Amino acid sequence: MPSRKYIYSSLTAAIDDKQSPLRRYLDSEYPNRRPLQAAYRAAAPPILVQGGDAHPGTLGAAFDFAVRFVLDPEYVPAVAIHAFRPSRRRVKAITHVIAVARSAANCRTSLAPELLLRASWALALTTEVFRAGTWQHSPLRQLGWFHFTAERLLRLAQPDALVQLQQLHSVATTSLFPKLPLEPRRQTLGPSFAASRLCSADADIIIDGQLIELKTRLGSLSQRTGNRSDSIPGTDINQLLAYTLFDQGNKYKIDRVSLYSARYGNFTTWPLNDYLTLLSGRRVDIKAERAIVWRLLGGS
Repeated sequence: MPSRKYIYSSLTAAIDDKQSPLRRYLDSEYPNRRPLQAAYRAAAPPILVQGGDAHPGTLGAAFDFAVRFVLDPEYVPAVAIHAFRPSRRRVKAITHVIAVARSAANCRTSLAPELLLRASWALALTTEVFRAGTWQHSPLRQLGWFHFTAERLLRLAQPDALVQLQQLHSVATTSLFPKLPLEPRRQTLGPSFAASRLCSADADIIIDGQLIELKTRLGSLSQRTGNRSDSIPGTDINQLLAYTLFDQGNKYKIDRVSLYSARYGNFTTWPLNDYLTLLSGRRVDIKAERAIVWRLLGGS
């Protein structure tokens, strides 16, 4: 029986640990990843955006923010402010950066203004401080107290980061944005779930029942050809699966799960029932599965 208090503070930690109750359950009940991975690899296009010197984690978070602002220019990422709430001065600076991003976000079919890219990079850095619980290793440390201003935050993105973000955005104008509704009935950016209060988890985007995760990984490198190729690792499969099972009350009415591999312009969607059936090899009662996962997380 699971303990009353779930020891994994985040979904990432729970999925990475093969001995966590959640990971063991997913491995046991949804073991058929290889057919899905093989089909994904077979259909994957060649890479369009190569890597560079920019920190890959920060780049991924910055691209995520840029996409959210394009989808909703009124978007306010509270997560980018959380770590700095004790300081009104720093909150004011970050809030100004958010305003800059919002004002530059009208680029769904065109090149992204540099200010959007710079603002997204800065917000990725402030969010990383919140996620890590410290800014000991953050580039933000160089700003100190007196130089923590919106102007300085907008200068932090190095040239390679701006180049890659612009390339990723350009691919998205043809491979991502056209596949999403211009006027969605319901759109949630950075959604959390009922079970997130037991094990922290927030997804990227849910639009009209479609759960979408954005990935900017480079893919595996072939030693024989020197080329990179796209793939869907087990962590991604489990992440999409866990998000749907965390939505215990069916708040978002998820009926499709999607992965957008940004460097490849590869947008792949599975109907939720097909996704669950393929991975489990059986017909899935999602309401019952959500109840099981809730108990595994320590919910009563």
